[in-house]
Amino acid sequence: MNNQYNGAIGAIDHTMNERMTVPKFNYERRLSVDTPELVRALANRLMYTVGKDHIIAKDRDWYFALAFVVRERLMERWMQTMRNYYRQDCKRVYYFSLEFLIGRSLSNSLLNIGFPEECRAALREVSLDLEALSECEPDVALGNGGLGRLAACFLDSLASLALPGFGYGIRYEYGMFRQGIEDGRQVEHPDNWLRYGNPWEFPRAEKLYPVRFGGHVVNYKDDDGSRCLRKPCAETSPVWEGSDPVSRIRSLSESNFA
Repeated sequence: MNNQYNGAIGAIDHTMNERMTVPKFNYERRLSVDTPELVRALANRLMYTVGKDHIIAKDRDWYFALAFVVRERLMERWMQTMRNYYRQDCKRVYYFSLEFLIGRSLSNSLLNIGFPEECRAALREVSLDLEALSECEPDVALGNGGLGRLAACFLDSLASLALPGFGYGIRYEYGMFRQGIEDGRQVEHPDNWLRYGNPWEFPRAEKLYPVRFGGHVVNYKDDDGSRCLRKPCAETSPVWEGSDPVSRIRSLSESNFA
């Protein structure tokens, strides 16, 4: 049995090594962050990804185009980090939280990767303002408050310290709340932060997990006398997995938010 197990593990290791060494991809070549190349990339993302012509594009369209440009450069670092994890077979931290107040990813990623001024100059070339586009991004608040901000800080710290880690949370359909002032009073409205989509996430539609809602928990013992739990009369819904990269301050290390 041990020989069969060791043989299976050896086959898996051999397969992983082949996947990491056979492809002849040029990982060393990085996407440029100089101003002319950013202008070109911005125009391409607006046309080929957002599907808008510059004549009719609104600020939100340009924001999405800019987010995709920044995300491409962030992904280079994310993939390099993940390859290093696989090659070193390192242990990872998995942080679970029902709340994550991760805030706005555009300005955070620009500062962490280190090209906000080049991006600002590229936007000026096409008569756009970085701060105005940044306001198009919702302030993502998935939870109720302080614990969610703490959870997001943990992910930032993991990335900044180059510690391999993942954050697991819930992709709520609505955020904490949207504040407004009406007749001199504060009012709260639903925060539909996904109304226009989220350019930072990578849906993994091939990964579905059954989640059971409602019902009740029943304690029982099996034939061996071991304590077991089951949840009858529950409604089961499939839930898909997604990933958001979390960048480290001017570094090659990123953590994951799933």
